[in-house]
Amino acid sequence: MERLSGGTISSKWRTRWCRVDSVCFYFGEAKDSPKINSIPLTQIRELKLLADPKRFDIILVDDSVQAFLAASKGEAKRWVRVIKEPLAEIAHITVACPLARGVMAADANGFSDPFCDLLVLDANGKQLLKMETPKIMKTLDPVWDHVFYVSDELPPMPPSEWANLTLHFEVYDWDAVGSNDFLGQVKIPLGKVPQGSTKQEFYILEPGQGISEVTGQIKLGVQWETPEYIQKKASFRFGRSIQALPSSSVEGYSVPIPEVLLKMQSYLYANGGLAVEGIFRLAPDEHEVDEVKAALNENRFTSCPDVNCIAHLLKVWCRDLPTRLMAQVDRAKLQAATTDEKAASELVASFVDPQASILSWFIDLCVKVSSNEDKNKMNAKNMAIVFAPNLGPRIDDPAAEHQLIQQITAWLEKAILHRKACGPQAIKGSGPTLVLSKIDETKLERTVEEMA
Repeated sequence: MERLSGGTISSKWRTRWCRVDSVCFYFGEAKDSPKINSIPLTQIRELKLLADPKRFDIILVDDSVQAFLAASKGEAKRWVRVIKEPLAEIAHITVACPLARGVMAADANGFSDPFCDLLVLDANGKQLLKMETPKIMKTLDPVWDHVFYVSDELPPMPPSEWANLTLHFEVYDWDAVGSNDFLGQVKIPLGKVPQGSTKQEFYILEPGQGISEVTGQIKLGVQWETPEYIQKKASFRFGRSIQALPSSSVEGYSVPIPEVLLKMQSYLYANGGLAVEGIFRLAPDEHEVDEVKAALNENRFTSCPDVNCIAHLLKVWCRDLPTRLMAQVDRAKLQAATTDEKAASELVASFVDPQASILSWFIDLCVKVSSNEDKNKMNAKNMAIVFAPNLGPRIDDPAAEHQLIQQITAWLEKAILHRKACGPQAIKGSGPTLVLSKIDETKLERTVEEMA
């Protein structure tokens, strides 16, 4: 958490709150190169919520005004919960409203002063709540970087009724004199947004209020979770640690492989996925992906309309891991492995299990797909390109992240080619010996049938 000039806060601290275990404060103004201090939440003895006319401040650590968060009303209430129950999963409705682009010019200077209202409507269209973003002056591309903590401000109602709510966004040009000018609107029924989704996407602004033509788009991200969903989430197949997942032994790997991966692999092979041109590269329908992911999460998946959904979700499974497969990669070894196939294969053995076995499993999957290159047009390089962004650790610096993805891509291509050329072998490195053998697909199908 970062205190900046004027008591505002940087968006850098907006992480998933149920994972917070300490609070980092900057003492003094950011421009003065302030000292950083981390305070474990368990050591915070006193917490106060203090309001002033402009904002709500959370005052922490025995009334120390040097350690505080400047936050809006909803944010302040949220952080009270975070600090009191840092590991708790709490039912919530949260809406990110980062920006809009290409809105209409409503002022004589060729610009607008846009802001966005969020109206929360019940099943009968009655307004329950109204919230708004800051106003951004003289622009057609406002960047609000705002988050609405809807559930913190809603009138008391059972979370089971949240699915009946509608989120109504209205964008206006602010006028100091007279009424504000309408710039467009978007309506999102909450029940049509998959619970747990963290996606942000652009919505086209629609006309209304007697205005027949509007322009522009608004970017929104709606996330909501009910207590029932949170309870079910504890047994999901995506977004959980590998050790917590149901797994089955597969010949050729030293530890069991998560059953959800085996199920997706079997379905991909059995439904012609290896012959689909551009498999793993083509983007399937987002709503179909959401439905298939939900079915896999709840262990009720039987089929899907597009095998590309399964290919896509194999990548998503890697991306959603709390700790990604190559989060602990040795960067020096990785660099060396980008130019040498043998070093690339040995890098896998430098990992500990289960990461080593699962990386090997994915490499074997890439070998199988690229062996059908004549049909699907996906060679080793193509497979490395589509999987690499999902394997490495999350990095805030875009340039550093891009460089790491390039290194992983180069390594993965070499590892696929080496495995493809050498076939069954023992890979020995500084870590455990990992014996890779050709997978008996009959045994794989039998394993998947047993899981079902």
